[in-house]
Amino acid sequence: MEEAPIDGRPTVATKPPPRLLRDNVDPSIRKYKQLKVSGPDLADPPDILFELKKLKFLDLSPERETCLHFKLMKVPRRIASLENLTFLCLGTNELTEIPVELCGLVKLERLILSNNLLITLPKEFRQLQRLQSLHLANNYFEEIPRTVFFLKNLEFLDASDNKISRIPRDVGNLVKLHTLLLYFNLLSTLPEELGNCLNLHTVWLGMNSLLSLPRCFGGLKHLDWADQPLSSNLDGNPLETPPIEVCLQGPDAIADFFETNPRAVAYTTGFTAEEDKKDCERAHSDDEAPTAFTAMSPADLNSSGSWSVESSQSFPGAGRRAADRGFGGPIAVIHHRKGKRK
Repeated sequence: MEEAPIDGRPTVATKPPPRLLRDNVDPSIRKYKQLKVSGPDLADPPDILFELKKLKFLDLSPERETCLHFKLMKVPRRIASLENLTFLCLGTNELTEIPVELCGLVKLERLILSNNLLITLPKEFRQLQRLQSLHLANNYFEEIPRTVFFLKNLEFLDASDNKISRIPRDVGNLVKLHTLLLYFNLLSTLPEELGNCLNLHTVWLGMNSLLSLPRCFGGLKHLDWADQPLSSNLDGNPLETPPIEVCLQGPDAIADFFETNPRAVAYTTGFTAEEDKKDCERAHSDDEAPTAFTAMSPADLNSSGSWSVESSQSFPGAGRRAADRGFGGPIAVIHHRKGKRK
């Protein structure tokens, strides 16, 4: 209905922005397991979002370039109420910090924080003991936060396109690590403890300042350059030891080089012994026991739903969208926000 004209022209009612609150008449809303939020709802998440206790998959990131002016500036502390989340995407926002409350989501298995403004993570991040996949690409980290190295089940870590200049020895704790992406950083050395990560199948180290590789690379037999060219990336480094032509032949060639040249490399982690000691003490101080959690029963998975905000189509599901965002493989690197300035 048109309102009475004030200046002789009819006044057209403005269409209200889409809101989750408009859809809460759906009696099954609280049974939904997958949700994509975008547009105005992303910039200002409505309260009802945090009442969806059964949510397992939540995407809070802009989807299209036309929606990029709607971004999340801060993670609502009420996110802690979504205790069943296993997948959380917060990528391509304007986040400068991660609240401690997020660390209470102990069922999280995959977390995307890429394309933000982060420089650190809270110490409580170590509570996310189920985390298998962590995306930190295209932020402002100068080193991988030590709390990450407490995540013993981590299999995928993308810290590409940051300002990381050194990797601590604690990286050797991540014995289940399958993929490590450190492309486009400021690395000049790597620790020998990386050799503890014997499950590594993919390591991207291109566009750094590496002069040498540690001897341990000769033992990372799953980095098979010959059959899997994308299993490693070394381009853009001034490698001298071993020479780049040796490195590009793969782990066996690297092992042979160091066997015949036992004094070829002067190893350093990039940390002085004193720095290593202090940082390790700081990371381990005030340790807390891992938060207890219980497994979900099969019945919890029966009422799966889907819901897309601002779209006539239902959300297509976790599997394909997770793959589109680079989950579980090197393609994650190409999804970075354009134009970030070092």
